[in-house]
Amino acid sequence: MSRVPPLAARRLPVLPGLLCALGVGCGPSGSHLKLIAFQDPHFPEHYDVRPDECVYRSDGAGDYHIVGRASSRPRADAPAVEQIFHLHVFWRPRPGKTYDHPSLVDAVVRYAITSRQGSAVYRGAGYAYPSPSRWSDELTVKLESATVTLAAQRGDAPELLGQAHVLGTLIARNDPSRAVELMREIERLDTGTP
Repeated sequence: MSRVPPLAARRLPVLPGLLCALGVGCGPSGSHLKLIAFQDPHFPEHYDVRPDECVYRSDGAGDYHIVGRASSRPRADAPAVEQIFHLHVFWRPRPGKTYDHPSLVDAVVRYAITSRQGSAVYRGAGYAYPSPSRWSDELTVKLESATVTLAAQRGDAPELLGQAHVLGTLIARNDPSRAVELMREIERLDTGTP
């Protein structure tokens, strides 16, 4: 039987807090989406997206609205590209009780890619497990599977994804006002309103 030295026992509880402070899997830095684009069905392209921000709000019916934004510049001479997503979870599956069946849907997905040239908005449906944190106002959402297709396009935005699968994990903080701002932004892009 080994005994933990008293000094080490005092340092061990600090380790999880330190890892979270460094951004190893906690908070928005732990959020990620994977897009598998089938523009060419024989050679699917994989894209990894790490949102800069991810927030959520609950509406009066108890639905979750998870929204986020990711900004990137592929090259120094290329224009900035912004991606905004909205995941509306309209019923909550029960982990261990509700099975992930390919035809099961509990969320509506909207995904927008925008730049100075224009924007493209993709819509679809998917299956997500939302899980509120017991210790904070964070919501972890595991997007098991979703399929999106081009729904609206304006300007000279290229149709990048074709039909695409979206999956990943989102860690969102509760910020209803910011969530509504981002929802309005994607709605504006979706309807083509300048």
